[in-house]
Amino acid sequence: MLGRWTLAVAFGLLAMPVPSSALPLYAAREQKACGHCHVDPGGSGPRNGRGQYYESHDHAFEGFDESAYEAAAALEAATPLESLLKSLSFSGNLRILYSLSEGPHLGGGQSCESCHTSGGRAPDQTFLLMQGEIGVSARVSDAVSFVYTNDLGLTRDVYGVLRLGESGAFVKAGIFEVPYGIEEIRDHNALVKSRHGIGSNLRDVGVAVAVQKPNRFASVAVMNGGQRLPDFAPVLSSSIDQNGSPSIALRGGLNSSRVRVGASFLFDDSLAATRARQMVGGLFGTVFAERWRASAEVDLGNAKLGGRDASNLGVLGLLTWSPCETFEVSAQLDRYDPDTDTSGDGETWYSAIVERDITRNASVQLRYRVRDEEAQRADGSEIANNDFLTMLYVHF
Repeated sequence: MLGRWTLAVAFGLLAMPVPSSALPLYAAREQKACGHCHVDPGGSGPRNGRGQYYESHDHAFEGFDESAYEAAAALEAATPLESLLKSLSFSGNLRILYSLSEGPHLGGGQSCESCHTSGGRAPDQTFLLMQGEIGVSARVSDAVSFVYTNDLGLTRDVYGVLRLGESGAFVKAGIFEVPYGIEEIRDHNALVKSRHGIGSNLRDVGVAVAVQKPNRFASVAVMNGGQRLPDFAPVLSSSIDQNGSPSIALRGGLNSSRVRVGASFLFDDSLAATRARQMVGGLFGTVFAERWRASAEVDLGNAKLGGRDASNLGVLGLLTWSPCETFEVSAQLDRYDPDTDTSGDGETWYSAIVERDITRNASVQLRYRVRDEEAQRADGSEIANNDFLTMLYVHF
């Protein structure tokens, strides 16, 4: 049973009147490329001066002096140290999860060790530090910038970006997230991401050439491959593809103020891949309508399963209503089938989500998740594995 004090505190936080934090839909609303507000032209990570202004002024550019911003960026510093300090910006992301679980969440061939270093299932009540990331970026010039992030002592990102003039094209090289699918959907709460091993928890070493414009986006990335470990930290010695076959990730689509659609493809013929997947491809999209937002992603993959090739299917649907910019209510459906030729081996999650910003830099999310994973005990009885999650997210 869920404690009454837990619900009282959680919903009390949600009721507090506060300003909003950043949302992925702002790029579509403003019809600006992601690089307009972020150091990385592809979006996410540290914000530049524009992004910092936008967040601190109720998510509006009104009053922002673009010419003064560009002029300040062009000024020469008196000393090399001043030049270095001037180019640096910092970011941080902290996610703390409190979980109340009815039972172990088994399914999809996943062991407890996939998520818990202790080797056992999560207790009925537990705190989990999901993210403790610190990032630093350096804008060397209008064309060149560097990004480094560290999460709980483990390196996540180390890459440089070269912008190719005013074309919206850029080259990224180093360790970074494999570009695939809907970027704002996190791995921890989406089957289509976690079971395919793609998205924000997967980093690899490689080079990407991309174009990011307000109305379209595209990227081609050539990476080492073979990086399919549950541990999301890209350690250089373990991210090398042992059979010498690099992976290729393709992603592209169209943007408007109301619709964002795209397609992704990832080919990895790496024998060292722990998930033994050869390829996965799919379609994704988001539709914006006033205070409503609907997102979907469908991915079809091919993997080695029991010594044979098996097709797998992942489906995600997310419907969000935002009565105001500080409050969201969502319903989410996740479905993953590891072998489309075999019935009864899939898993489905149904989630009800409420999220409330408590300051410009913090939010609280409540999530009740029903897991239909067809998991059974040795005696054939079903395992109750629903859970209630409370997550505090702090960022700067």
